[in-house]
Amino acid sequence: FGTFGFVELREKKIIRRLGATPLRRSMMLWAEVLIRLVMALVQCVVIVAVGTVFFHVRVVGNWLHILGTVILGAATFISLGYFLVSFARTNESAQGLIQVVQFPMMFMSGIFFPVELMPGFLRPIMSAIPLTYLGDALRHFMLRLPSEFGIERDLSILAVWLLVALFFAIKRFRWD
Repeated sequence: FGTFGFVELREKKIIRRLGATPLRRSMMLWAEVLIRLVMALVQCVVIVAVGTVFFHVRVVGNWLHILGTVILGAATFISLGYFLVSFARTNESAQGLIQVVQFPMMFMSGIFFPVELMPGFLRPIMSAIPLTYLGDALRHFMLRLPSEFGIERDLSILAVWLLVALFFAIKRFRWD
């Protein structure tokens, strides 16, 4: 989720010093999300470039749709990360908390294993995971595969996750 550095800033009391300035909590988090978003976009460009040059991967979809989906997905998970680390006091506890959420999410989202191979009792959990919808939307836009859930639903659910995660990240944000 890319938010470990934030907890380190809190541990070093840098966030507390920023709290003495006129900077609002929401602006602090928006700035952090935007910085991480730019980093995520650069990483995506590098990954696609390496895949294209060295592995002859072909992206057949519309690049603007792909870019929009990547931005929405990255912003969603960065915001979710800031919400999760708001519960952590140390960098170590933040890492543990993120891993507790991240690994099950990766394996139950249909990213590594097809949804059809998952046991039926996991399907309701899978339908609540935002990564399920990000993966579905990216497969649709990058490979022109049919969307399993409907592209409007994919993007809507990601947008809701983004807004809810960002809202609660801002609510839970503290300067110390």
